[in-house]
Amino acid sequence: MKTIQILLIDDDPGIRDAFSALLIRCGYRVFTAEDGLTALSFLKEKEVDVILCDVKMPGMDGIEVLKKSKEIHPDTPFIMVTAHAAEEAAIEATRLGAFDYVLKPSNIQDVDLTIKRALENRYLVLENKKLMEELKRLNRSLEEKVKQRTIELEQAMSKLREAYRELEELDKTKSIFVSIASHELRTPLMVMEGYVKLALDGIGGSLNEEQKHLLEQALKGTDRLKEIVNNLIDLSKANIGELTINLQNINIRDVIDYILTTFQRAAQERNILIRVHDFDHVPIVRGDPERLKQVFFHLISNAIKFTPDGGWIELRWKNSQISNNEGISQPAIEILVKDTGIGIDPREQKKIFEPFYEVGDPLHHSTDKTKFMGRGIGIGLTIVKNIIEGHGGMVWVESEGVGYGSEFHIVLPTLEEYPVTEIL
Repeated sequence: MKTIQILLIDDDPGIRDAFSALLIRCGYRVFTAEDGLTALSFLKEKEVDVILCDVKMPGMDGIEVLKKSKEIHPDTPFIMVTAHAAEEAAIEATRLGAFDYVLKPSNIQDVDLTIKRALENRYLVLENKKLMEELKRLNRSLEEKVKQRTIELEQAMSKLREAYRELEELDKTKSIFVSIASHELRTPLMVMEGYVKLALDGIGGSLNEEQKHLLEQALKGTDRLKEIVNNLIDLSKANIGELTINLQNINIRDVIDYILTTFQRAAQERNILIRVHDFDHVPIVRGDPERLKQVFFHLISNAIKFTPDGGWIELRWKNSQISNNEGISQPAIEILVKDTGIGIDPREQKKIFEPFYEVGDPLHHSTDKTKFMGRGIGIGLTIVKNIIEGHGGMVWVESEGVGYGSEFHIVLPTLEEYPVTEIL
């Protein structure tokens, strides 16, 4: 595995050496520079994976280093190091293209997490560029088809004017598409999705089967990237306590029915039986229906991914109790999602709720969301945990180990008092 290379820029030799030693202990290869000019000279000769730079330095400050480094390596993540969380220069740096900033003296775990998030962000940006290049290629191909069609219809002036109008629209949309390519991830992904759908509808001319297949694959890639980006945004919000949860009175059966409909085809294709046990009389929950859909989406998706073909998944519930923030017991329901999947080693059962943690060797996973052993980016269960805890609930997993299946437990407060019962 390639060792991540970091350029650390700081004029204080003591801080520079101490910071460098901590990063090396985290497994990184570290290059150092005592000032901006030295750093820029280094970057002209060598590319690194991440740049860490002090905000305040004599001569060329961190903001200027940021601007000039972006001219040399625009895609290299840049993280500012500052002594104050609200320092204006650090905030300005993020506006100018820095990925984030960290405080000094630094908590190395926070710095390590920020570096990993920066690398993941860079990966998404580069993958996004690849997709956009492919779409631009397809766009050029469509333009050629439109031109050919225009020549064939040159005797019919009305059709010729219409073809020219379509060509101008395609050129306009292409220009807009390219102009926003460097903006934040969600905006170009939305545009990509819209244009691919237009092309599939035949706006740019008729398509052969190969062209349709290419566009459909591009659309699938866009959907997957959107899901990843939205999950990363939710994770980021959760990390700073800003994950929005809009509580209302809901029947959890409606949420489960929606998710089961979503995965019905995938389960059938894998010959996996999903059994739901008597949710008709489940107590009313005070919850956010969209957030709870996310929870069960991730749980059912994982259950399908890690259950061999021909297995089964079942959902049950029972009345329970949970303590609120004041330590007072209140009524709740406990929902259990059980599968006959590969199981989880007891040593990993707490780790799976940590960001970017994946069970097993990721090199042996596929990238499909419902294919056996399909792999995500390891944040689905982290989001599940944050959403459930945001509802005042709890989530955990039980498994006897690899080969024995898994059982996820979700406890949510309810509006009414019910006696604690066995599973229904």
